[in-house]
Amino acid sequence: MAGEGVTVFVTTHYMDEAEYCDRLALIYRGELIAEGTPETLKTTLMKDDVLEVVCDRPELALAEIEQLAGVKEAALFGRGLHVVAEDGAKAAAEIRALLAPRGHAIERIERITPSLEDVFVSLIEAHDRAKPAQAEVFQ
Repeated sequence: MAGEGVTVFVTTHYMDEAEYCDRLALIYRGELIAEGTPETLKTTLMKDDVLEVVCDRPELALAEIEQLAGVKEAALFGRGLHVVAEDGAKAAAEIRALLAPRGHAIERIERITPSLEDVFVSLIEAHDRAKPAQAEVFQ
């Protein structure tokens, strides 16, 4: 239908599904926090670098990498990790220096274009830092 010029609205919590949309509006806690094409969101809204770290025992490496001062966030992603850092080159060197002596076999550490999931998580964390937490309402 979209190929025939029909506007189709989709709502999803799955960012990999959202990749197929022409335009996105990201909503968090009832507030519009970003809008644009998937490519625009991934290339202009993500201010930090995203590194893909592929190593053995990524779940163990995760806890160690999260402790590095230059790392803002790290998460399991597939069979590796996505690491968000202000300076990707510096963080990559620090990650190598941390993991290699601890016996981790590092397959690769490379800067990647962030996924929509990376962008969304980064935006909601920035949103939460800028605004006080909302109180939960129980009835």
